[in-house]
Amino acid sequence: MNRAHGLDGLRGAAALAVVLVHAWMYGGANDPGMDTTTLDAVIGEFRVALMSFFVMSGFLVILPWVRAAVEQRPTPSVRRYLSKRAARILPAYWLALVGAYVLLHGTGHRREAELGDLPYFALFIQNYFEDTRTLLNPPTWSLAVELSFYALVPVFGWLIIQAVRRGGRHAALAVAGVMMAAGLAFNSIAVVQEWPRTVTTSLPAFLPVFACGIAAAALSYGRTVGRPGRIALLLAGSALVLWNGWWHHDGTGTWGKVLLDLPAAIGFAFIVVALVERAPKLLSAGPLRWIGIVSYGFYLWHMPVLYVLRLQEQWPENPWLAYSYVVAISLALAALSWFGVERWVAGDSRSRQQRRRRVEPQPSRSAA
Repeated sequence: MNRAHGLDGLRGAAALAVVLVHAWMYGGANDPGMDTTTLDAVIGEFRVALMSFFVMSGFLVILPWVRAAVEQRPTPSVRRYLSKRAARILPAYWLALVGAYVLLHGTGHRREAELGDLPYFALFIQNYFEDTRTLLNPPTWSLAVELSFYALVPVFGWLIIQAVRRGGRHAALAVAGVMMAAGLAFNSIAVVQEWPRTVTTSLPAFLPVFACGIAAAALSYGRTVGRPGRIALLLAGSALVLWNGWWHHDGTGTWGKVLLDLPAAIGFAFIVVALVERAPKLLSAGPLRWIGIVSYGFYLWHMPVLYVLRLQEQWPENPWLAYSYVVAISLALAALSWFGVERWVAGDSRSRQQRRRRVEPQPSRSAA
């Protein structure tokens, strides 16, 4: 699958939204001289942009298995898939982890971590311990969830292949449905038993969100959606995302604790299907696409940048100026991460795989 400009644009917009939420939390939302009731509610719900990353992950990483199922191709190489995921995720994350530790070390900041805590973060298990759950770089809790999902993708992919080959393309929905049901059951039990955040910020709670991306991939792969269909998907998806924000802004009760942001996830799945084929001009614009391309580094570095600006007393009083500072500096670091680490490591990984394929007599299909 070629790079979809619309998904890059959506990724860029989502990253900007998440950074705005965090900058606002440390700035405008706490300004006693500003009447922020409505604005705070609106910006606070930009947090749902995170669900778009989970949905896109489910959509994109399952595609090789969907392709194998629909086109009767060999099962993708698990070793190749895992090596590509590791090359994409680990080096840049470990670099940002060390950077956050160095920047906060000795400052007395409440997010500062001890040297002995670093292995928890390096192994993506910080979410499961109360002492480390919110330290160093809190937004990376989502990466721990994503990595857990990546580890299970070959299992989900194999199940999809078996389902499609036995019952046709729509049988893949059964796999997504089981994932969704399992996640909702987990969340229901978590509410009743009052499980702590160290449990509810794990993969089972977000299986329904990833399932939305998987279902979208299974149903849309190899099919063409006409212009009226794309418009309908974009409108319906946007309506669900907006409704999810309205629903959550003033408390949702038990249902919200069980469903979490599932309505928004379904909406993002609609949007992703529409964008893969053709994106609106705004989301396919060069600057937004570029932010999407470097969004991983942007996500990794924006909180350390925020901390340093505040520790050095360089945080502007105007919240929008503060946001622009965080965006500008974080994007510069993201570009360095992309060109200096992510792109280089990914290219080296591809070279190793190409060399391996030249010596393998009957290679498996590559996982995208």
